[in-house]
Amino acid sequence: MIYIVVASFFAADIFLTTLSIAGCGADQCDYTLQSNTVNVFLLFDAVVLLAVVALGLIRLRRGQSTWWLPAGGIVLVLIGAVIAHQVSHIALPVP
Repeated sequence: MIYIVVASFFAADIFLTTLSIAGCGADQCDYTLQSNTVNVFLLFDAVVLLAVVALGLIRLRRGQSTWWLPAGGIVLVLIGAVIAHQVSHIALPVP
């Protein structure tokens, strides 16, 4: 449950960084890079979610521990969000 909240928060956060395009002047922002960054992060977020759920179900059926899967998913989403934010600041150099 916590994983879904964290993943949703960062997906919305990365998506909403696109709103800072309104502060861009002519030829100041790289719209294509920002669009690709958002799309890649949302895809990454979805793939991590599917992997966590699928692996969790497989391990649960086998009676194995699954607590580390959501924790690992949260770490992956945080790393992806940091990278996406850095790329967004390159694409949108607005304060």
